[in-house]
Amino acid sequence: RFFFCLSIGLRLETPFIMTSYKGRLLVSSSKATIAPLLHSTIISACSSALASRDVFTIALSGGSLPSFLASLSESFADAKVDPQFDKWHVILADERCVPSTGPNSDDSNLRSCREKFVDASGIPTDHIYGIDESQLSGMEADPAGCTNGIARSYQDEVVTPVLSKSGGMLDLALLGFGPDGHTCSLFPDHDLLREDTKLVAGIVDSPKPPPQRITLT
Repeated sequence: RFFFCLSIGLRLETPFIMTSYKGRLLVSSSKATIAPLLHSTIISACSSALASRDVFTIALSGGSLPSFLASLSESFADAKVDPQFDKWHVILADERCVPSTGPNSDDSNLRSCREKFVDASGIPTDHIYGIDESQLSGMEADPAGCTNGIARSYQDEVVTPVLSKSGGMLDLALLGFGPDGHTCSLFPDHDLLREDTKLVAGIVDSPKPPPQRITLT
């Protein structure tokens, strides 16, 4: 079975407050049925958001998830709905602290989202928001400080400004589940599960490599 979690209409503020929250767990019996399940929910959330304002905010995780979005444009066309991709703003639900280009970028969620979905969708390239990769230069000397700095920057310079465009509302968070039960970069029994003040946190001891990551909480 394949499991995906969708958080719909999530209002995020600091100090951390979560209101107007609706979650759905999608369970697919086969890989072939995953895309239609995901697409119908995305189309509904997008249509609802754009009916009331000119912005649709969505958070995407990495792993296998972006590949299921490759045919999303066709699903919008089949539903006779204009996705208005120029109004989408895409943040990362989590990211590995690696570059998004070059020989060391295989683990980058930004690279995966771009290559498998965003680049072909018509979403403006400046409407998908990666980490500040200039901060990666300090990773070897100070992994914890560097990772936490990247997390702070992502919250202050990406998540907060993006959500200000939509009244503090993250319209949809589309997340997968790993075999060990982790989602985003939140792992079972990890201390980050008790984080209640940050929207974005760093993790330096991920049980799954690479160890340094940032994640929505």
